[in-house]
Amino acid sequence: MEKLQIGSLILRGNLLLAPLAGITQSPFRVLARRWGAAMTYTELISAKGYLLQSPGVKKLVRFTPLERPIALQFYGHEPSVMEESAHKAKEELKPDTIDINMGCPARKIVKGGGGAALLKNRGKALRILEDTLKGARNIPVTVKTRLAWSWQSIHALPHFIRSLEERGAAMVTLHARLGTEGFQEKAHWDYLRIARENLTSIPLIGNGDIKTTLQAHHILQDLGCQGIMIGRGSLGRPWIFQKIERGLRGKPWVEPPHHKVLETILEQAKMEVDLKREGRAYGK
Repeated sequence: MEKLQIGSLILRGNLLLAPLAGITQSPFRVLARRWGAAMTYTELISAKGYLLQSPGVKKLVRFTPLERPIALQFYGHEPSVMEESAHKAKEELKPDTIDINMGCPARKIVKGGGGAALLKNRGKALRILEDTLKGARNIPVTVKTRLAWSWQSIHALPHFIRSLEERGAAMVTLHARLGTEGFQEKAHWDYLRIARENLTSIPLIGNGDIKTTLQAHHILQDLGCQGIMIGRGSLGRPWIFQKIERGLRGKPWVEPPHHKVLETILEQAKMEVDLKREGRAYGK
């Protein structure tokens, strides 16, 4: 398994679990790490909600040592709020990295000016990165984004990618779709090569529709990405990370037998129940 360096953080692999709202909670992250994910991500977290300590956000930011290394992913549209949230998270939670979401296409996120909406105001997006870095200090800050908001602004991709590196991003994850496309259109993988050619020293992680070893090989070897992020491809099969990792090394893979699948389902269910009980016990 290839190592991946993110600022001062060195991962023992290059296959990452993507953040998925309502899905990649603590139990799923534990399973993904066990089955080979080199790093996990929290669900999308409102930077302002974290500062206000809203009950919903309190649940989202909790994680266990079994999930490390873990990235805390914030979204927001106010640079100062992102800075304060990063500083608070560094002091309270001590995540391994802080990731800025600049790619979520969900209507409520975009309507508030966060997520993929930042691709319509790249100047603000870069200010958010700069201020988040101030708050995070010695914790690497990464960015997860999309190709552009729409085809009308795709020409800005090379400059924007270069700017993210120049302003201090330790890694860029590029979901190979537009902000206007949601998850319906097929990922435009060829643009990953363009992005890779415009980075000099930080890793580029390819994301979007990656479900097989052959696809992973294409993203890594043909398009030049240093790593892969898998989200929907892991649903119902957290072992996809181990499967792809072994496939990339030319090692055989046997799908888990039915009893192992059942054990995994039951284990996740138990962890989910325990998590909800804990939340109620603390009044969250």
